[in-house]
Amino acid sequence: MKSAPIFGVAFSILLLASCTEALAEAPVPPKELTLVFVDSLKDNQSDLNNYDRIVRVFKHELENQKHPIKVVAERFASNMAKHEIELQIFFQGIRPETYQDLTFAAWMIVRDHDTKRDLGVIRYRYDFRPFEPVEDRLEIVVRGAAQMVAPRIDAFLFPNEDGPKQKP
Repeated sequence: MKSAPIFGVAFSILLLASCTEALAEAPVPPKELTLVFVDSLKDNQSDLNNYDRIVRVFKHELENQKHPIKVVAERFASNMAKHEIELQIFFQGIRPETYQDLTFAAWMIVRDHDTKRDLGVIRYRYDFRPFEPVEDRLEIVVRGAAQMVAPRIDAFLFPNEDGPKQKP
């Protein structure tokens, strides 16, 4: 009969220790970055419009960086709402510069609450192969621009953190 309270105390200590470990190992919730896409709404000449492609590719590249981040997107032509953390993309287009290349151009600004970093005009040029499908060309040129920007945003939002990426 004297062993029953000892087992109860031991069980309580083990339960408390496991709860403490679970709290200590809880993942850090990811920051939420809003992609604010600003463009002229008149030009949509491809099968999948540029807004959808840019949001999909940038979201993939930004979420696969070193630090956890959740990406949401909004589209504006003017009068943009303020967000806590945002990447403003002032889209200038995807155009050929010569007869066999495509260039993505967009002016980008990152804001974290009251801090702002102007990334300038991001240009990514892709020399495509003859007879390469247009959708593949567009995908590659947007992915190249996203890969140029993603490390800069990661370094801006997490300046002093070098730890491993945690998945939520």
